[in-house]
Amino acid sequence: MKKIAIFAGYYPPTIGGYPKNVHEIARRLVKRGYQVDVYTCNVDGSPTQEQADQVNIFRIPTWNALGGVYPIPKPTLTTLKTIYNLLRTNYHVFNIQTRFFLICAIGWFLSVIKFRPLIYMERGSVHSVVDNPVVNLISITYDHVLGFLITKKAIVNMGVSSASAQFIKHLGARNPIVMPNGIEMAQFTDNNQTANPKRNTPNKQSNTSKNDTGAVNQDIGSDNHKLVITFIGRIVYAKGAQDLISALKDIDSDFKLLIVGDGPYKEELERIASQHQSLENKIEFLGYKTGTEIPEILKQTDIFVNPSYSEGLPTSVMEACAAGCATIATDVGGTNEIILDNITGLLYTPHNCQELREKLNYLIENPILRNKYGAKAQSYVQEQFSWDEITGRWVDLIEHV
Repeated sequence: MKKIAIFAGYYPPTIGGYPKNVHEIARRLVKRGYQVDVYTCNVDGSPTQEQADQVNIFRIPTWNALGGVYPIPKPTLTTLKTIYNLLRTNYHVFNIQTRFFLICAIGWFLSVIKFRPLIYMERGSVHSVVDNPVVNLISITYDHVLGFLITKKAIVNMGVSSASAQFIKHLGARNPIVMPNGIEMAQFTDNNQTANPKRNTPNKQSNTSKNDTGAVNQDIGSDNHKLVITFIGRIVYAKGAQDLISALKDIDSDFKLLIVGDGPYKEELERIASQHQSLENKIEFLGYKTGTEIPEILKQTDIFVNPSYSEGLPTSVMEACAAGCATIATDVGGTNEIILDNITGLLYTPHNCQELREKLNYLIENPILRNKYGAKAQSYVQEQFSWDEITGRWVDLIEHV
């Protein structure tokens, strides 16, 4: 049995598209007959070693730096034991998932000293985005140094989107290829019909609510028949949820905004929301939701918004499209490879709250157009992002190296 070592800054149960997609490819490779060991950062107190879906997971003790958005491995006995066991294991290939995590730098170093082939997967498309110019400068310098070393060592350089592939070319990669994420359509659709039955009657606005435990009911808000706008993602500054709140504060419509996710910026986002009296009782922070709960939320969503400043190939946008949501998203990274402007949704310039406000008003006032965008988006992702095909491409690469 061939053995694969994957190095990732984040891994489930940590939330977000990045850990979700790393786990998806890991478990699918296990099904194809490989032993897959994932080395990751322990950012949320999970077991230091466990198995999930037959994937072996090794978590290194970590400091959560930069307000909880950058995990730094601690030089503990557990860390040393993990690295020692890694050195003793004869891996067929090493895989790094995004260059800037220090644990991925460890993976690069070990691939060098063990003389093992390296496959590099980039899931971003720009240098890290943080609200601090000094940290940004350090980040760019770090990216270029480590990015150059990784891309030169890697036998295959991949980007999750065309934008990601171009970014690692900027870091030094030659002939990078595109290896997108996939999507499982079944959980977002009902009997292969349009994902959200309510959209078949576009003049009826959707409903939302939350029960006392914070769980989302299948018919959200049936008491007040409000249009539902949803944001899903890790709540950090770079995801831009603050721009969505700013854009909605001047919209005089009967809507409910659902903010789904958790993260170090959540308290600040709640403070921002509380400053706008016009949004009182219109915003619900639902916190972390599981992979089984997300589809039910999206099926009751009228408009999905991804206001992020940086993306590779955003999983949340792909899932919203799979559920048939009308989607508005920033034109960053590989987002425009999912959202074809004015065809499968609407794109806008990041940070431009006025443009976002105009596009929100446009969709709020045009329920038939919402339905049209959602249906086209659903068909498009079903055709373009098959996990089975993508897994097959991973297997071909591994066998080739």
